[in-house]
Amino acid sequence: SSSYTSNFKSLVVDISVSRGNFAEAYDEIKSACSLNPNSIRFWNLFCRVILKASDFNKNQKFIHRLLEKHEDSIPLKLLVGHHHNITSSHKHALSHFLDVYQVAPKDPFINLYIGIAYLNRSMKRTVSDRHVNIIKGFTFLFQYHKYRILI
Repeated sequence: SSSYTSNFKSLVVDISVSRGNFAEAYDEIKSACSLNPNSIRFWNLFCRVILKASDFNKNQKFIHRLLEKHEDSIPLKLLVGHHHNITSSHKHALSHFLDVYQVAPKDPFINLYIGIAYLNRSMKRTVSDRHVNIIKGFTFLFQYHKYRILI
């Protein structure tokens, strides 16, 4: 029954997006993400809908509230980490990415995200340990390369 409901919600969102009814799609996908905070499929749909329907920043309150309720949600941590990276809050991005790294240290993309965040952080004027951040960044990028080859 839960799988049926998830598939139905996903279908409703897809149809709403294809018809250009982003308000309906937004309401449905928010509900679906709240009920299934670990669903990668729903978070992908959520991002697709908000790219078309609204500004990502307007959804931060919803996302952070949901992350407080579901602290172990990897898709949510990644989404918040990417947002922090985009808004130049690299220290916060690293915090979320390193949480995910604790769960999946051999995931190549987690290593890539952490490496990029460290390199981005090293380029800020206010960082005192620039060289350490560069070394850490390249360490994770080399790990990304190593694990990416294995896939």
